[in-house]
Amino acid sequence: MSGGWFNEKVSRFLWFLLLSVCVAAQPNRRQPAPEPPPPKTLQLDVVVTDAGGLPAPNLAVADFQLAVDGKPAIIDRFSYVHQSPRRVVLLVDDAGLSADSVERVRTALASFVDQQLQPDDEAAILRTRSGEGVLETITADRRLLHDAIARIQFDPSRSLPGKSRDEFLFAGVATLLRRTLAGLTAIPGRKAVVLICDSLPLVLQNADPFEPFASLAADSSAVFYIAASGDSSETADAGLWKLSASTGGLRLGGELSAGLARVLQDQAGYYLLGYREPDPAPGNPGVTVQAANTGVQVRWRNLPLGTGPADRDFRSRTPNQELASALNSPFVAGAIHLQATPVFGHSPTTGPMVTALVWMDVRDLTFTHQLNGQHKASGQVLAVAFDSTGMSAGQAGYNIALQLTGDEYQNLLHHGWVCQLELRLRNPGTYQVRAAARDDTSSRMGSASQLVEVPDFSSGQLMLSGVALRAKNSTTIDSGPARRIFAPGERLVYLYQILNPSSDVAKPVALEARLHLFRGAVEVFTGVAQTLPAIVSGDPRRRAVSGEVSLGEKLPPGHYYLQTVVTDRQSAKPRQAQQWIDFQVR
Repeated sequence: MSGGWFNEKVSRFLWFLLLSVCVAAQPNRRQPAPEPPPPKTLQLDVVVTDAGGLPAPNLAVADFQLAVDGKPAIIDRFSYVHQSPRRVVLLVDDAGLSADSVERVRTALASFVDQQLQPDDEAAILRTRSGEGVLETITADRRLLHDAIARIQFDPSRSLPGKSRDEFLFAGVATLLRRTLAGLTAIPGRKAVVLICDSLPLVLQNADPFEPFASLAADSSAVFYIAASGDSSETADAGLWKLSASTGGLRLGGELSAGLARVLQDQAGYYLLGYREPDPAPGNPGVTVQAANTGVQVRWRNLPLGTGPADRDFRSRTPNQELASALNSPFVAGAIHLQATPVFGHSPTTGPMVTALVWMDVRDLTFTHQLNGQHKASGQVLAVAFDSTGMSAGQAGYNIALQLTGDEYQNLLHHGWVCQLELRLRNPGTYQVRAAARDDTSSRMGSASQLVEVPDFSSGQLMLSGVALRAKNSTTIDSGPARRIFAPGERLVYLYQILNPSSDVAKPVALEARLHLFRGAVEVFTGVAQTLPAIVSGDPRRRAVSGEVSLGEKLPPGHYYLQTVVTDRQSAKPRQAQQWIDFQVR
């Protein structure tokens, strides 16, 4: 019995060895090489017009020749797209427009809204110097568009020194254009983006800062147009004109109204060509399109269209992600009214900084009303300073937790709510300060933005901080430094710092300050020069100045700018610095 058991075990072992040898003796079977991925199918939008500039919608696929990096590509998808609604985003460089240009632009835009836009067309009007999210949405609402046009005002503070002015104007255009193109990726369809300016900003660097914008325009299916009424430098043309041409856009000459009509005509329809790259190449290969018909003009973008919003999942975002989207896009945060006022300052311990005064209309928040008579609302506010490259240079946030009595609630409903956020910066320059707010209950959001110049304190040049302005007998937020809404005859209090004054205290006359008041381009008041005593104690490089000024009893309602000019007469050659703050009279 035991021998049988032993023989059975041996037999099984021998069979195991035999099978192992057989398996080992089989030749190695190499796994087949994976199939190379098929070439990507890409799409290109092409506009074709006849000799009169009108769309030519009756071409066939055989009428087009397409090449990628000089190599012919087969067009395997072809259609003509009749676009509805037509969407146009107008970027107004209000930081650089002259007083005459402001009136011309406002008239042309009003005509565009009332006479050229069709009922199903949509538009947005954005400004380089400042903005409010409630007026920046792409909309067919003519009332909102006219409200946005009314915000276009002549800015007398545009008279900055040469290089500072160039940097300021460049930063305004670059930051707004980048933010616009990024925001348009979430909006379906082909869009036109039109820059309206007196002249294109001077680019103060060797590399083309607008080159990366071409891929943003492709991702967002945006076509870029330029409507510059004045002369522009070759440096500016090289960047912005190249960007316009690379997206299939145009430089619009002549009257602005005629140029905008051409843009709408362009947006009526386009050819959509689908093709496969002959050989996938690194980077972004250039695309060229030709038409067999020599009597037509063909315009196309030199990069394939991006995927657009189809592959972008906007669900299940965190509150912080929603706030980030409100900061990075002007089109998603129009439900809460905000106003942002950045005030530049310089601290001896932390260096340059911007105080962002953020005003909010709390009627846009969702309140819960308690049985004990209290009213509660919660949310978040985030302010970020962006440099001209679009990078964040400083940020600060605030958690809103309102718990109000009946009287407090009514007061905030009438006048709004304000928070103050300190943004510490490392470097001088021009920044766009953006603020975004979010309501916890409804997830509604709002945004606002403002350009601010932060000078180089270490240069030793005479400079002024931002100006804080309020009514002397202020009892509401409306007449405080965040809103600055005053009545005729009201007495105002101002506060600012003089930075880098001369420190020769032996001279009796140190500094001279004078106020100027402007309404548009017209100076309506010139103050008397006031002599400030020499500094005898404290930090000699920083001098706080406060004062009062009364508004005229008959000052008409409108938008005003208060200019502060300080002259340092202690230097061998007198030095001067200026600062501006705007306000409204109602």
